Amino acid sequence: MANQLTNNAEVLRLFFTEDVYLVEDMPSLSERSFQYVGENARRILILVNDASHKVSTEAGTLLLRNIVKAIGLGGNDFALLNYAVCDAPDFDALARFFSPKLVFLFGVAPVELGLKEYPLETYVQERGIQLVYTRNLVELASDNEAKKALWAVLKRLEIPQI
Repeated sequence: MANQLTNNAEVLRLFFTEDVYLVEDMPSLSERSFQYVGENARRILILVNDASHKVSTEAGTLLLRNIVKAIGLGGNDFALLNYAVCDAPDFDALARFFSPKLVFLFGVAPVELGLKEYPLETYVQERGIQLVYTRNLVELASDNEAKKALWAVLKRLEIPQI
């Protein structure tokens, strides 16, 4: 039997009457995964930004624990991700993976995520998701005025329930 392969365009047109497109293999955006701490049971994402520490300095980590405790969250309620070590995903990639109802941005500027710019210590709704944007935990731990402003924002939150 003769070789039946052909790359003759005229012959191929007899068999392929619809347009055919060659698409390069691309990794699916939904296949992206992240290394994070917590179980995300209440669909709350906490982003920190510290390239030198797993979460933050001792003072920053203590502050985060106190904030989480003050708003009634436990370790299973949220996912904690260090943005500094996760290859700069945008907001859409994070939203697809974590399906958050609430996102805390500690030192991660909204523009880094492809969102518009907001002032520090701000509460906004972005694409149906609550966002709290504040400074890095290290800076926040040593700035009493910023902590007061953040506390005012935290009191306005609607904390997702399970």
